[in-house]
Amino acid sequence: MSNLYRNWEVISEVKNFYVRMALSMAGMDDVERLVKGYPECFSDKQQSPIPFSVLLEWDEECCAETGYSKGLLVSHDILPGWIPRFDYDVVGKAENVEGGMRRWPEGVSSDVRCGDPVEMNGETFVVVERNESYGVVITLCPAACFTFDE
Repeated sequence: MSNLYRNWEVISEVKNFYVRMALSMAGMDDVERLVKGYPECFSDKQQSPIPFSVLLEWDEECCAETGYSKGLLVSHDILPGWIPRFDYDVVGKAENVEGGMRRWPEGVSSDVRCGDPVEMNGETFVVVERNESYGVVITLCPAACFTFDE
């Protein structure tokens, strides 16, 4: 199964948190089995990743106009909807949200801000929001959906 890529737009629509996470994190050696059950989540065409710096620029413009805090790409509706996201409750006070929210994994530092990389199970994610309005909610997205300036 060479030249097989994730179809992030379809993966982002998977409602079950664990299935969405598996489709996002599975190593390419496991993808062959996943393709049988979720063929629409994979493609022979690679999607162009979004420059993360562009999202941060849009966030800065939004905050300049509204006075809101920076680094809340989900709350400010800047994150494109086709990018899978995973919400985590860090302190156990946040209400459950649509799509499911899980507790922040033990052994992974929660001292992160927007743009920070987070390693989980051998995969890299990026923090797109740390919202402290109702407890602490950290939202992650697969780093493969973005490019990062050197």
